[in-house]
Amino acid sequence: MIMHHYHLWTQDRRTDNQYWIEAASEDEARNLVALNADAEATNPLIWQCSLSKEFRPPGGVILTGGGQTITVERAGGDSTTGATSLPRGATRSIGAA
Repeated sequence: MIMHHYHLWTQDRRTDNQYWIEAASEDEARNLVALNADAEATNPLIWQCSLSKEFRPPGGVILTGGGQTITVERAGGDSTTGATSLPRGATRSIGAA
């Protein structure tokens, strides 16, 4: 399966309302951000989504506009990883041990 990096942001372009994620499709990117970070990410009237080369977080990680990371949890509680696991919704600054 070919994976791409996606950037999701709100219409107001607030820095704290931006996410980067690796996913197989725009729909998957929106769904994973909705499940793990912002429930409204699937709403195209509020959230924009496009392919991105700006940031490329590893699979299983969502990068936030504030420089935090969120470990991806899939529906059913399965963690997609390659990254150090954190509790669902927990964040860590990039570069932190």
